[in-house]
Amino acid sequence: MKKLNAYFRSYNGQVLLRLIAAILIGYLASNAIGVVMAKSLDRWTSLHLSEASLYASLSAFFIYSVIILWAFSVRSQKKLWRQLSVLTFIFAVLAYVI
Repeated sequence: MKKLNAYFRSYNGQVLLRLIAAILIGYLASNAIGVVMAKSLDRWTSLHLSEASLYASLSAFFIYSVIILWAFSVRSQKKLWRQLSVLTFIFAVLAYVI
């Protein structure tokens, strides 16, 4: 356990944790944002669900790229995980409610 703990405190461990946050949690966050965006565009504009899904999925690709870049630019691991988790949770709840 001490070796694993020491590994995650090393530089390589920090990069691995950021990579996991960026790829996995970032993917969930961008998909949740895309679902909320598609449902919102369908409900509050004159777009059909298929067109709204297209616009939302294209926007989700951009959002996913921004999340990956942001994950490696933030200084604190705690801040990264906390903000990314809260963002994902909020948009997942919104996707369920809308």
